[in-house]
Amino acid sequence: MDAGPLGANAKGEVFAGAQAGAQAMAGRDGVHASADAFVGAKETGKAGADVGGIGVNLTGEAWAGAGAEAGVTLGKEDDGKWHIG
Repeated sequence: MDAGPLGANAKGEVFAGAQAGAQAMAGRDGVHASADAFVGAKETGKAGADVGGIGVNLTGEAWAGAGAEAGVTLGKEDDGKWHIG
């Protein structure tokens, strides 16, 4: 909404269900793999206002459910030694 020098906006999103993801990266200095999963509900809200070119924005997020995240790295550290972790 805009009314002269005043402006306002709002947006909300709701998710219920399951999400899962996985990533793998390989390079000259090693390999990294990670995975994550979430089952439940998530709500995200954003709101903002602008008065005469000065703006304020707020973002909030709420989660309910179960989630997990894991990762492993085999790579060379700054000291030149190879590490697994």
